[in-house]
Amino acid sequence: MQTITGEEVIARPVETVWAYVADPRRERDWFAAAVGRELLTDEPLGKGSRFRRVDRFLGKTVDTTFEVTEYDPPNRIGNTVMSGEVSGTDEVLLEAVEGGTRVAFKAETVGFGGLFGKLADPVAARMITRVLRSSLANLKELVEAES
Repeated sequence: MQTITGEEVIARPVETVWAYVADPRRERDWFAAAVGRELLTDEPLGKGSRFRRVDRFLGKTVDTTFEVTEYDPPNRIGNTVMSGEVSGTDEVLLEAVEGGTRVAFKAETVGFGGLFGKLADPVAARMITRVLRSSLANLKELVEAES
């Protein structure tokens, strides 16, 4: 199993940050690997909602369908892969801290499903960790620029 984590403190209230991280369609604004996002179920977004993510990692397009399995506004959202070339879960936790909101992201995957080859999984995990950290820095910049 590969675990990918990252965190960032954003100088804005939890509710403001939640608006960016809880709606997968907004990920295109800040997630560095995002190519496309599509909500597959009716609004409002919540537990049981499904969405499609198309990302580009290491020259490969990764198309996955996720289901929202945990939804606790404005503090937690968790997703599970329902179909695609990777399998696993991801979770975003938001916590009010002095000076803003701590965003903690964690993804767990049972390898990358042959996408990069089993031997390449540790290298792919390190590269995706870098993408995540860059993405969280993008999120920080975007949300803090909001007036």
